[in-house]
Amino acid sequence: DLCAQEPAHFDIKVRYTLSTAIALIVEHMVSIKTDISPKYLRDNERIKTMLQFILDNYGEEIDTAAIARSASVSESECLRCFRATIGTTPIRYLREYRIEQAAYRLTGSQASISDIAASCGFQDVSYFTKTFRELKGVTPKAYQQEERR
Repeated sequence: DLCAQEPAHFDIKVRYTLSTAIALIVEHMVSIKTDISPKYLRDNERIKTMLQFILDNYGEEIDTAAIARSASVSESECLRCFRATIGTTPIRYLREYRIEQAAYRLTGSQASISDIAASCGFQDVSYFTKTFRELKGVTPKAYQQEERR
């Protein structure tokens, strides 16, 4: 209303109103943060550790046990953490991350599809192609040609 009517010193009044709103939001966020359970915080730290492990090692052979070990948890706890926090399994997340990295490399590299597949952790090119098609809707070669146009 102040902006629409533009009374005297409306800009100062608008800034004051916005500052008050921001202060209320910040106060509310502080109260939300204090309500977070220790279990949620623990799971959050574990998932960060496991995701960082995947990001650092996705080109290597990784299984659920290795992901779990990275955060010093059991495999079942690793699975529970992923499902509760991200809504998927660690292996599905790894596979999707590998495909995203491969897609990026397909458009920005002159490397062969088999080299890109291997560098993203796929030892079998046919499995890579099948997985890529499932997630991207096209083969790696078609994706590469589309993106280079």
